[in-house]
Amino acid sequence: MSLKPSDESRAQMKNDMTGSAAVLASMTALGRLGCTTAVTGYLMCTDNMPSGSAMTLGDVLTMRNGGKTVEVLNTDAEGRLVMADALALATEEPVDAIVDIATLTGACLRTFGVSVIPSGIPSDERLTPVARHLTRSR
Repeated sequence: MSLKPSDESRAQMKNDMTGSAAVLASMTALGRLGCTTAVTGYLMCTDNMPSGSAMTLGDVLTMRNGGKTVEVLNTDAEGRLVMADALALATEEPVDAIVDIATLTGACLRTFGVSVIPSGIPSDERLTPVARHLTRSR
């Protein structure tokens, strides 16, 4: 059973896993290269499947970060919901940096268009040189 349209956008949904694939590949490479720096990678994987316990419109979920609640207004939000919990999980350990390479591309593309680089690091000076380089190379 498919809950999503069977058009070209459905075929492109495989791209939604590229963030986790990049983390897995990076962690594998770090291990093979003998990296001695502590690096933790989180692969937050989910799927949108029907069942008697699936979330429905109007459900209120309690998130990992201190019990904040989120009302489900879109049942196609499973990726965003697990990513929110992943970021909360990542902050539970002392870290030097958190890099979010989530590929919630459909929502980002519809919201920002092709000329903006969405980032989970607002006003972070470390991101500015990367953003400048990427926008110049277009």
